[in-house]
Amino acid sequence: MRSTFFPYRDVFWKGMFIYCQGLRPYVAGRLQKTHGVDAPDRIRETLRGDHRRMFADKLAELNGDWSGALDIVHLSSLVQVLWGSLFSQEFGNGVPVRSHVAKLAEARNVYAHDLTGDMNRVYVKYCLRLMAQVMLAIKRRDLQSQIHEVAEVMGGSRQLPGQELLSTRCDPVKLNLLMEKWYWDNGIGQYHLKIVDLWKDMAKGKRRQLSGALNKQDLLDCLARGIDDRVFGRAEDYDAEEGAYVGLTMGLDSPMAVYSSQLVQDDALIVNADWAELHLDGRESLFVRQGRENWDSTWLAEEQG
Repeated sequence: MRSTFFPYRDVFWKGMFIYCQGLRPYVAGRLQKTHGVDAPDRIRETLRGDHRRMFADKLAELNGDWSGALDIVHLSSLVQVLWGSLFSQEFGNGVPVRSHVAKLAEARNVYAHDLTGDMNRVYVKYCLRLMAQVMLAIKRRDLQSQIHEVAEVMGGSRQLPGQELLSTRCDPVKLNLLMEKWYWDNGIGQYHLKIVDLWKDMAKGKRRQLSGALNKQDLLDCLARGIDDRVFGRAEDYDAEEGAYVGLTMGLDSPMAVYSSQLVQDDALIVNADWAELHLDGRESLFVRQGRENWDSTWLAEEQG
């Protein structure tokens, strides 16, 4: 039996418990409305392998209470497979509920199977944000508020393995505004740079004082928070011949994401957030062809028409 208390695992499970309180009756309600008394059969037809066996065992244990027998992994499978017939028309195109539910099922698996230590604080914070967004989408503002309350327990600063609490002297949003002047909007078209080069450039003029990064650790802590909150993109490298990033991410989309201290090593690339989103959405060729000043109006016309 595990005797060590892992605070971030605890916070994650509290959020997951609230999340399931909302998603389970929502999914069950849609199944009941569409399939009535045949809902349990539809669930069995949809689930596969271990998931089907888990549902059957739980159903027997609960004397036929099929709604109560639905686990988070069942809910995710049902949402994915029955998306077109039961769920897709419930949400606007801008709400990626299907993706959020799948990512949270992955996170639950990480929680259940990796018992070697605490969960990544940054990733737990990211998962809580997804949970809150799903609750808002299914109109459970009461549970969304409860998840926000759980997230507030984590506070506003992060503790890296073996380090003190992250410095908050340098604010990611303020730093990004300064980087717009130094890099993003300087007319050269520079939308990424290595952390080591950024720190060297910080020696110019009064950049350190303006940003609040009085030492390198201040800067690294600020970048770690900015990557977490999607103020910056991050990549391992850039392939100039292919015009593509290696390991590009916005926020932390993988449950196996590395710890924050590893995200901000010297050779990592900090990427302009708008530019990173374009690459992740497959729009980078449009961006390059037309130039940044024309892209917004073109994108808006596409989206509206």
